[in-house]
Amino acid sequence: MLPAIATITPSSNRVVERSLAGIMRHIPGVDSCIARITFHGAGIGQPADGYDEAAYRHAAWQLGHARPAAIAWNGTRGAGLGLDADRRLCALMAEAANCPATTAALDTARLVDRLDARRLGFVTPGDTAYAAEAAAAFGRSLGPVRSLALKDNLAAADLPPDRIAALVRDVAREGGVDAILLWSTNLPGWEVMAPLEAEFGIPILDSAAVGVWGTLVAAGIDPTPAEHEAMLQRVLAAGKKTGTPVGLHVQTIDDVNRRIAEGWKFLAIGSELRFMTLEAQKITSGLSLKKSGDLARY
Repeated sequence: MLPAIATITPSSNRVVERSLAGIMRHIPGVDSCIARITFHGAGIGQPADGYDEAAYRHAAWQLGHARPAAIAWNGTRGAGLGLDADRRLCALMAEAANCPATTAALDTARLVDRLDARRLGFVTPGDTAYAAEAAAAFGRSLGPVRSLALKDNLAAADLPPDRIAALVRDVAREGGVDAILLWSTNLPGWEVMAPLEAEFGIPILDSAAVGVWGTLVAAGIDPTPAEHEAMLQRVLAAGKKTGTPVGLHVQTIDDVNRRIAEGWKFLAIGSELRFMTLEAQKITSGLSLKKSGDLARY
């Protein structure tokens, strides 16, 4: 039997399933299962200060019948509630489904740490306070925010990708951020991530896509370099077939030349942070600065 990942999503969410299907078609040999809990309108169906544990326990129990390798709550509420709320939810889901559990908020926290992204920009269908709560939960400073102040969770799913891309560009051009978060799993942004990363050279993190990534990691499903390359080539082939320009973030000049020859249209090499770090390393090495006290003078 193929390994599988399981996802719980809000009842008013149209994007998680779409993102899950779009991503999983590039990861052959892995199944996915999904269930819903009640959450619609302006937060109807869940307590304002936590989770309806019985609903999550039942959904996780049902998904457990399919014997997934991991289960996730692909929603962002936990950052506003405090990440400890999501950690408790993970314990509940893991027990009910009999497998490891995670959430999109916890996955984002881990990814932000991995990227060492200190200042975060946000695009959110909610208000600025929602983004500020998330930045605080991740222990990061808040950069520029573009908020749409939508009150109905379903309305976020109706935003066209080009509108989302325009908001991301506004944040990126304001500058001073190490990553930009598309902060709602009902915001259809995963398809614009790669072109925007190539355009600006910084990570663009779609929360629904991050939730899928985190579930795969929790399941121990980590593509080998060959599998990863095969996934990239499938994306490139799909772009060529549909006439859609596709982009990629690369690290070396040789990578740039190779990807151009393959037909990639948008390429970002390195990042501002990487270039600044490399130059700082050259200076400190040239001056033989080794101790923190020496570095502090500069």
